[in-house]
Amino acid sequence: MTADFPLPEPITIRQRLDHIQKLAKDDANGDPLAHKELLTAIRGLQLDVENPFDTLFRLNFQSLQNIAIRIATEKRWFHVIAAAEGRPVQAADVAQQTGTNTLVTARFLRLLAATGLCEEVGVQTYAANHRTAFYSQPGTVAGVKFQHDISFPMGGRLREYMRSNDLQLTAEAPDTQTLFQFTYNKNNLFDLIETCPDRKKLFDEYMAWRDRGQQCGWFDIYPAGEWLYKAQCQPDQALVVDIGGGKGDILIRFKDSYPDHPGRLILQDLPSTFQHIDQPPNGIELMEHDFFAPQPVQGACIYLLSRVLHDWPDAKCEEILSNIVPAMDPDNSTLLIVDRMLPDQGVDLGEASFDILMFMNYSAMERSSQQWKDLLSRTGLELVRVWRSSGASECALEVKIRKGN
Repeated sequence: MTADFPLPEPITIRQRLDHIQKLAKDDANGDPLAHKELLTAIRGLQLDVENPFDTLFRLNFQSLQNIAIRIATEKRWFHVIAAAEGRPVQAADVAQQTGTNTLVTARFLRLLAATGLCEEVGVQTYAANHRTAFYSQPGTVAGVKFQHDISFPMGGRLREYMRSNDLQLTAEAPDTQTLFQFTYNKNNLFDLIETCPDRKKLFDEYMAWRDRGQQCGWFDIYPAGEWLYKAQCQPDQALVVDIGGGKGDILIRFKDSYPDHPGRLILQDLPSTFQHIDQPPNGIELMEHDFFAPQPVQGACIYLLSRVLHDWPDAKCEEILSNIVPAMDPDNSTLLIVDRMLPDQGVDLGEASFDILMFMNYSAMERSSQQWKDLLSRTGLELVRVWRSSGASECALEVKIRKGN
């Protein structure tokens, strides 16, 4: 039986190495696309070199690396090694400073060094590298703790779940439930963290850190300067409404980039998010709002949904969008959606992983171009243009009310 589609010609290891060398030069010269392509090519080289047993071994034991990282963040081993600023630190000293068993500490540090998160410079002796310092940052720690503590319990119950359930995107049919519901007895991650303040705090810290670490904001992808020049925004009119904008890091960066433009900057999120903001950002209004309720701000120049809709299944996204449409000025309001847009083929490892993460935590998804168009069409909206930047993992979807609504 022949394949319906021709298989690509195999790439030799020599060809792969030549390609990697070229991409490495482009990456060193600052080409923003080359870095992502270089990582993909290196993974391809590893698969070329691995035999099937090597691949099985690597993937089966990958979870042990995550467990070691989770222990290290809890016990603050990375902090101790990073604080030495490159000087050698013995495992016994790390154990003594963190109150852990010396042999256990040494064994896990050995795995972490092999993973590349610190350097083994002698017998049971370690030193920091740039990854060690990164893993001691508060946002990284919050991300590791949050992701591990949510995902691993679901993995632990997967076998039990699949014996009595088919994998469900949503649990709308009678007697069905998602893996998340089966594990936590909650509909999704948001329901869970709203009942657990510690997890909510970690989530907010993680999201704020991620937003601060993004090289590109929406105003770098979307031509904000040109738009601001054309926008006739009055001082008392809403310029940008950041819906579900967390602690406001993206809106703060926008204000810093365009400090003198008239118009109100409004940050909307739940009260439980705002209670973790120590100092309200200068020049930005905080407005408590649930995006499943009607949008209270009328006629804003831009309504922003940044990394929001990928957290929700289509039915919930339709609710969110339907609450924004009546507030929009058909002529002057733009809805800007910042999210991933998956290609129909050739999705890379990071994008595919994020899609499965959305499935597990929220019964949601990363969407393709057609899936975005279909979703918007069902709520009386139309996609005007997709804006992309070579340095961003997301794109900006410029959306307007569909003519004739």
